[in-house]
Amino acid sequence: MLSGRIHQPERFCDEQDLDAASKRFGQTLGLQELLLEAAWANGYFGRTFRDWSAVMDAAFGRGIEAAGSTVSIGGILSNVANKFLLDGFNSVERTWRNIAAIRSVTDFKTVTSYRLTGNDQYERVAPGGEIKHGTLGEETYTNKADTYALMLAIDRTDIINDDLGAITTVPRKLGAGSGKTINDIFWKTFLGNLQGGSAFFAAGNNNFISGADTALGIDGLTKAEVTFMDQVDSDGKPLGVMPAILLVPTALSAMGSQLFKSMELRDNGSSAKYPVSNPHQGKFRVEVSRYLSNAACGRLASAVAGAYRNVLGP
Repeated sequence: MLSGRIHQPERFCDEQDLDAASKRFGQTLGLQELLLEAAWANGYFGRTFRDWSAVMDAAFGRGIEAAGSTVSIGGILSNVANKFLLDGFNSVERTWRNIAAIRSVTDFKTVTSYRLTGNDQYERVAPGGEIKHGTLGEETYTNKADTYALMLAIDRTDIINDDLGAITTVPRKLGAGSGKTINDIFWKTFLGNLQGGSAFFAAGNNNFISGADTALGIDGLTKAEVTFMDQVDSDGKPLGVMPAILLVPTALSAMGSQLFKSMELRDNGSSAKYPVSNPHQGKFRVEVSRYLSNAACGRLASAVAGAYRNVLGP
């Protein structure tokens, strides 16, 4: 962990272990030295790595009758690699976690989620009258789990070259790659549901607005808030769900933060029309994603630059 310069190693190792490792090895421990340590623990008497085959046999407990159980060098390598995988995974943007829910599935079949709809409002009961039945309907959405993978292997070249990066740098890069894959899949799906066809975010669903007057600012955000709060259920009654998140691309991060934090927003131009106070101060938590304006995610960056959409989520 120390040789690989993992961020905050105390997250994974006890303080006394880190102290003992520092005193014995300093801040560096090569892959060959690690294998030699395991081989010595299993009864190997050689002092160098010249007899590569014998060191490997001893390190992995093959043909060695040690006094106790053999040191699991495979377990050590995989355990360390997993820590760097996690470190790499956590280094990637995770905005999607803050605007979506995660659910478990038991297999790879298509899963259907249900949302109840219908008349659930109480009605006045006349004296001696009966209580009327409500009505229930449902909306359905489908999803499906898939498997994505890449394989990491430490080969003879890595060991001969004493390349510790095989269990530090490479796993960290793979971990970052797994995070990027999730982002890529999520945001392509999310942005693919903006307007057109059976898209979820569409004017016909009363949850999408566009045009020059929706540019992010007090007026644009006010219009988005009104649109959100005016949404109705299947019976035409207000949904009653309050907006809580302002999701913006990187170019609107500063404006989003100003709208959330600033108590005052002033316009010193000749056409000044804003009041001194900011009516949206503290209302909507700002979430920023670089994927919202990334052309590779299935949406033209030029279109986003020309007319940003404001999406508010419950």
